[in-house]
Amino acid sequence: MIEIRLKLPYPPSVNHYWKHGRGRAWIGEKGQKYRKDVRNILLIDGFDPYKPITGNIKIDVYMYPPDRRKRDADNIIKAVFDALQHAGLYKDDYQITGFAVTRLERVAGGYLDVRIMSLD
Repeated sequence: MIEIRLKLPYPPSVNHYWKHGRGRAWIGEKGQKYRKDVRNILLIDGFDPYKPITGNIKIDVYMYPPDRRKRDADNIIKAVFDALQHAGLYKDDYQITGFAVTRLERVAGGYLDVRIMSLD
């Protein structure tokens, strides 16, 4: 069993991560930056993006928001899953068979404590 623990920056909400117009959707500037930041963290931690986790995984996310604004957890989690997949941690979101999101106390700047466990 593989277990990975990451401290990631607090992501933009899906409203800022994705952009929409003229019948299509694309990753916006904030989303591209977040993807790049997550990939760099994985590379610094020694993860090989050419050897993604191939089996089922469970992800636990502990959110430490940057301020008192109300945020929907589901708007945050989609950006995290997209960035982790894009960085090559796993092949497809379909591999996530379970996840939990816990919002904790506010921390200046905000961050996420992310725990990924392979189940195979």
